[in-house]
Amino acid sequence: MVKEQHMLLFIADISGYTSYMLKNEMEFEHAQLSLSILLESLIKQMELPFEISKLEGDAVFLYLQGSVKDKLWLSKKIFSFFNIFEKKVLELQQSNVCNCGGCQNIEKLQLKVIAHYGKVSIQKIGTFRELSGVDVIILHRLLKNHVPSHRYFLLTEAAYQEMLLPESAVVSKMEEKYEDVGTIPVYVCEPPPVADEDLPHCNTKLYKLKRWLEMQFGSPRKREYNNLP
Repeated sequence: MVKEQHMLLFIADISGYTSYMLKNEMEFEHAQLSLSILLESLIKQMELPFEISKLEGDAVFLYLQGSVKDKLWLSKKIFSFFNIFEKKVLELQQSNVCNCGGCQNIEKLQLKVIAHYGKVSIQKIGTFRELSGVDVIILHRLLKNHVPSHRYFLLTEAAYQEMLLPESAVVSKMEEKYEDVGTIPVYVCEPPPVADEDLPHCNTKLYKLKRWLEMQFGSPRKREYNNLP
């Protein structure tokens, strides 16, 4: 049975994924492991009221049903995705014990989040919920845009009206044009950097041993998400 409703849609996408992976087999394996750890750190941060639809390679597609009374909390929660991602990247850098390209270039990975609000059809197939509709297409189209940065939070006009960004946020307005969905007004802001006091210090022997074990045997925390029912 197909149900239609309005909801907030998000994609958290790791920028630089393709060029990061184009190396030899060992570098590919180490890069894939690092990406799995980074994605897992994001998924752990995406607690209710967010619901994860599925993983899309280097991205997480999630949504939020119903309304959130504290709209400022919602934007700060999105900013926390950047915070946890960048702390995990630094942790992997500091505890690195490998000289391959996949391990040495992890700092090139950055996070971008796209937000849109619109009407979505939900079809339940077994234990999965499949989201579809024009607004789902618009959300995915916006992954290809003209924002010069690789680290940003982009909101459509509809999503901007459903959320409240902090007063300190520097926001710029622009337009994206697509042949199939037309012109889309968007707002772009750069989330605040991780505070110095929150930066991890993971260059100890224990962290490096843990990192070496992950390189040899894989992350003990890694699990198969199977596109998340």
